[in-house]
This record gives sequence, C-alpha cells and structure tokens, in this order.
Amino acid sequence: MMVDESAKGRTDTASRVVKASPLAIYRALLDPAAVAVWLPPDGMRGEIERFEPREGGVYRMALIYEQPNHAPRGKTSAATDIVEGRFVQVIPGNAWCSRRNLSPMNPHLPAR
Repeated sequence: MMVDESAKGRTDTASRVVKASPLAIYRALLDPAAVAVWLPPDGMRGEIERFEPREGGVYRMALIYEQPNHAPRGKTSAATDIVEGRFVQVIPGNAWCSRRNLSPMNPHLPAR
C-alpha cells in the first residue's frame, strides 16, 4: 500500500493481481456480498449497509473488528470503522471507478 501525505489530507492506494477474467472481476466488484468478503482487512469483517452500483450511486459498509481486544481502536466506535463511497463511473461489464471515505464519528480523528 502506498500513502501520499504530501497533499492536503491523505490518499491511500493499493493494487493486487487477480487471476480472473475482467468480466468476473467486474461482477465481483459490483456484488455487495462479494465486496463484504474481500474488502475488509485481516481481522475485520464487513457488513454492507447500502449499495447502489450505478453512476452517482452510493455505498456504505461497516468494518467490524473480529476480536474484542484489537488494536488500534476503531474510528467510528471502539469496534467499528465506516466506509462510505460514491460510484463515479460505471462501464457495464468492463470497469467502474469510485471514491471512498473512511469517516470517523470521533471529531478528533481526521477523515481518510
């Protein structure tokens, strides 16, 4: 994962090689059940709260720590982080682009 902290705010990027056809990847990225499985990092599980896979559509997922005594603490609550995003572009059967934000409920923590 690469982090660019030189600009205002913070930008995280990640990449991964997946051995699957572009159509299979496209379908998995627009399937909320699949996203809830592959997006959460190790030690967390995902729960999709809203998922509208169309241009201008939004999504919201809770990332929940699996262990009660995890470190670090969640940003939204002690055990939870909330990821919200918007589908910017959707090219059916081919690609999609989204922007997401990891928003803390704690006003002392910065949004990511």
